Amino acid sequence: MRERMAAHYRDPPFWDVKNRRGGLIDIEFIAQYLQLREAARHPEMLRQNTTAALLALAEVGALPAEAADDLVGALRLWRNLQGLIKLTVNEPFDEDAAAPALKQLLARGAGAVDFAALKTDMDAAAQKAMGHYRAIVEAAAELAEDKAP
Repeated sequence: MRERMAAHYRDPPFWDVKNRRGGLIDIEFIAQYLQLREAARHPEMLRQNTTAALLALAEVGALPAEAADDLVGALRLWRNLQGLIKLTVNEPFDEDAAAPALKQLLARGAGAVDFAALKTDMDAAAQKAMGHYRAIVEAAAELAEDKAP
């Protein structure tokens, strides 16, 4: 399913925090995949909220604590930015046309020192989330393909 979505959004804009690789969708896929995989063994960890699901998965040992921290941090960043952008501009966000005050607001709202640091933080969060996606979801898919007759 994620492959089809990625094909549809081949090169999402930098500020598309939902569809960019390592963005909201990838994090949600990780949480959903792990909950489906672990539901029979640990039904107590099932959660509708993605943040709560990631934390519960870490609590039962289905997700390493470091991965949960990375993913929850990225999820918080993406949701904060998504909310701020929806409240302040007509989407899509145009960085070049944005006023300095808006850039400062986005940086502060996302917990960054300034706009340049925000962009660096976004790249780092996306890379970490994508690394976890590859290690968890893609690795499982590859393993399943190798076992298929």
